[in-house]
Amino acid sequence: MKKIIISILIILSNNLFANALTTVKVTNDLFIINGLSKITKLINITEKDFRLGMKSDNISMLLNLAQKENRVSYPKSISYAQTFQAMKNGDTLLLNCLNKLSCNLEIYTDILGKSSLHKYIIINNPILNLPQVNHAVGSINENLMNRYFQSTGWTKIEGEVGRNGIDGLFIKRNRNNQIIDVLVCESKYNTSGLQHTKSGLQMTNQWVVKKIENLQKHYPNNQDYDVIHKFVKNGSYRSLLWNLKVNNDLLTISLKKLHDKEGNIFKSELIGPNKMKINFKDNETININSPQNKFHKDIILWYKQELKRAML
Repeated sequence: MKKIIISILIILSNNLFANALTTVKVTNDLFIINGLSKITKLINITEKDFRLGMKSDNISMLLNLAQKENRVSYPKSISYAQTFQAMKNGDTLLLNCLNKLSCNLEIYTDILGKSSLHKYIIINNPILNLPQVNHAVGSINENLMNRYFQSTGWTKIEGEVGRNGIDGLFIKRNRNNQIIDVLVCESKYNTSGLQHTKSGLQMTNQWVVKKIENLQKHYPNNQDYDVIHKFVKNGSYRSLLWNLKVNNDLLTISLKKLHDKEGNIFKSELIGPNKMKINFKDNETININSPQNKFHKDIILWYKQELKRAML
């Protein structure tokens, strides 16, 4: 008994927070302490300090320290406590931001709730803002789309001037190296839709023509754009919309055909010879942890590679 009491005193002297309420339970030789240990500054906290605390206790301690360090106000801390308590590993997610001085908790929390892909990116780089995360998400999606079409025999050609232009501009050539087919594809993530611009609604013929003309001016020595311009002006090109949704371990990819009717865009399913691999029912939703065929494995590999690239 004397040995147990001495042990308790040693643990308390080393582990208790200043001004923090800590509960100690003794069951045989097991000592359980609710709360963080031996930490006085957010920047010094690690996940190891959560070993003996409940999630709610850890969140409370983190937010109490955040108030003391003027990282969060008391009213906001109540809201954050509820938000992170409702999240799996909420204490770890909260710590991920608070022990980095340049992480804005409000921005970080907002991005966590956007989508699974947004969540992945912000967890790995908590100091990013929403435009930066959106750009990373867009790049991952666009690059995945490009790799898919290139794997099916299309050749990608530059479709943007700076960050403005066509996400996916692809061509096919014959044996004489002449362009015989043109594909224009726009990539969108989650619920994002086609945007209205100064050149008209995205993916309308008017908009595509303007983007090709910009490319002609930017690359005056590349005759491919002159040929592509003729295809587009004549309306003899393919127009597709690629949409990616990420829900935890599930990738859902939709590919639709687009039609311009008097400056408005209408979607339809790809059927018959126009149908592509991604349109087959078994390929539209892919479980990252349980690929069903080689096509699934390829998409998962490309997706993981693009995630890794976005983190560099």
